[in-house]
Amino acid sequence: MRTYRVAGMANERTAGLIRKKLQDHFGTLVTVETDLRSGEVRIDLSSDPQIVGFLIDSAGCSVTSVSD
Repeated sequence: MRTYRVAGMANERTAGLIRKKLQDHFGTLVTVETDLRSGEVRIDLSSDPQIVGFLIDSAGCSVTSVSD
């Protein structure tokens, strides 16, 4: 799993929007986890990091760091 630290993911509505955008793009077979407490989104390593960042940005949030 690749971990994205996300600024602006402040509530379940925003976290749900991020999950939906990622699963709509990559498909429901891709594992997407959101953690409001840590402000992190985790997604399968097979997902293109640039696309993930774009989709998170389009949900009104921003990626501050990425780690494998």
